[in-house]
Amino acid sequence: MDNYIKDIIEIGKVYGMNDYRTIITDRMESWSNQDLILAWEGDGKDRAHICVSPDEAEILFEKGLIQNVERDYKDKLYIQTVFCDIRTFDGAIVCGMLAPSTNLRKGIFDYAKKKGYILDNPTPVQMFNGVKSLTCNADGTYKITYKWSDEIIEKFNMEMVKQFTRKFFEKELNNTMYHYTDKKFYSSPMLIITEEDFSVDNLLEKEVFDRTSIDAFREYDIQIKLLSPTIDRVNLLKALVYIGFTCDPCPENIYMRYEESIRTTNLFLNLPLTPYIPVLSQKRKSVKLHSGTIVYVPALGYESEYYYYKIDVPYSEGVRSLMKTFKTLMAEKYERKFFYISFEPYKENVGFMVFNEAIGHFRGQIEDEFVILDYAITIQENIKNLNYHQMIRTMLEFFESDSNLPYKETFDYYYDWLYKILKKEN
Repeated sequence: MDNYIKDIIEIGKVYGMNDYRTIITDRMESWSNQDLILAWEGDGKDRAHICVSPDEAEILFEKGLIQNVERDYKDKLYIQTVFCDIRTFDGAIVCGMLAPSTNLRKGIFDYAKKKGYILDNPTPVQMFNGVKSLTCNADGTYKITYKWSDEIIEKFNMEMVKQFTRKFFEKELNNTMYHYTDKKFYSSPMLIITEEDFSVDNLLEKEVFDRTSIDAFREYDIQIKLLSPTIDRVNLLKALVYIGFTCDPCPENIYMRYEESIRTTNLFLNLPLTPYIPVLSQKRKSVKLHSGTIVYVPALGYESEYYYYKIDVPYSEGVRSLMKTFKTLMAEKYERKFFYISFEPYKENVGFMVFNEAIGHFRGQIEDEFVILDYAITIQENIKNLNYHQMIRTMLEFFESDSNLPYKETFDYYYDWLYKILKKEN
């Protein structure tokens, strides 16, 4: 216990806690894991201010020196009523290192070290598609290195990966960002690309421990996966629109992000389109996708054939909503005279029963529909590990940069189609 807390206890003044103070980090996962609570804040009757770590709040609570605080069912303290504002410490934590110019009181610093937020030495951060590390140079500058995953190195077109990396960071590093000051955000960075990784060297503290810089690497990490030679980007774009309708209570939000992405044309990718090639047949009756498996049951006595998609990921409310909406869309798209669309939540699958003269003629098309659903569920699974709005915006910006993708046509057509059907359904 440091003198700050000892003095509060000795004076005996009661404070009303009203907000949390957080710090930005480059950790992955959800927003709550990226933006960490380091302190609780409050005011006394004379408006005197208090700022303590959660551990210190426990001490003060037991002594009856803080109000507006209760314990939950797990016996954990929480602030009952929180102000509607955002309070953050200056700087950030990158690869476990606190920005040198960020001064934390000893009690708060010790709490952050105890929780493992702040470390003694830079520690690599595992991202979705690579590993990010930080090097402190002898001259006081920094180097950030990103090592691509084995999958990218072994299965992607590395010349395309390098070209994309160069273009992405040329745009990022050359942007004039007026961020609290009138100075250019990046002063004299050096981009170095090798066969296994790339690095941005000669960075100042502000250029490393800043939300804009941290997010640049997160967004790169999301976009680099979309260079996969196995991804059908047209179907992926449709899945993204689908996510916007199913996972967002206001589908107009995704249209607003789409419009933002096309305000400034940034076509620098020349990727070949890779359409999904259906594989179901009499000899191959199932195919494993990213988040589920499509199964084909041939017609028995030529009366009907059955196709269904079963998830291989944990069943959740988000997945249920996507499958239920998929059933609604498909029931509207395919004639009921020839198709019966079913959603069986307890079996965790959705399927097509095909009748009469439609048998054998729609196998590839139905398989393609399931691929869009699978992409949507895969995005939904990744959204749980990242900021939803950032992920959607970043993916749309990637699509806008691809000169071969019919981005505007596909988005507008699919958005209008979903809007018409789902609005009528509601």
